[in-house]
Amino acid sequence: MRSDGNLEFHRREDRQVKVHGYRVELNEVESQLRICPGIRDAVVLALRAGRADELVAWFVATESADDPQLPGRVRKYLNARLPSAMVPSIFLPRAALPLNSAGKIDRSVLGQGAERGHATRRSRWRCPPLSGRRRAGHVSPPATDSGLHVPSPRPE
Repeated sequence: MRSDGNLEFHRREDRQVKVHGYRVELNEVESQLRICPGIRDAVVLALRAGRADELVAWFVATESADDPQLPGRVRKYLNARLPSAMVPSIFLPRAALPLNSAGKIDRSVLGQGAERGHATRRSRWRCPPLSGRRRAGHVSPPATDSGLHVPSPRPE
């Protein structure tokens, strides 16, 4: 609270982010990944990729992360349970997630650009772009230059 009695907003305390115009609760995506068969633990972050944020998932597999069927199974599982805007576009396998001194997952280590830069083609599983994905019951708005449909004013 400031001295004049007004409240000052610093930042959000939850893990809700905006990706492709949709509000996404990262904890919900992580919880769906953690109950996915073949996944032991997972962390999801929204990272800047060009002009937009992109969901990136780091996960620890219960079996070998080299299983060629695993990325397809994970995508199919998430697509059946989440809207397409909540499905990560990049999956990065890890032997273990980094922990801080308190024993909690150290998300700041995962969010560093070096982590994404070291992803190999074999270990980096990329989903198709959001525009190519579908969501049950979703009707795309008419395409315009701004991406928004604004009705034209009525003549008087």
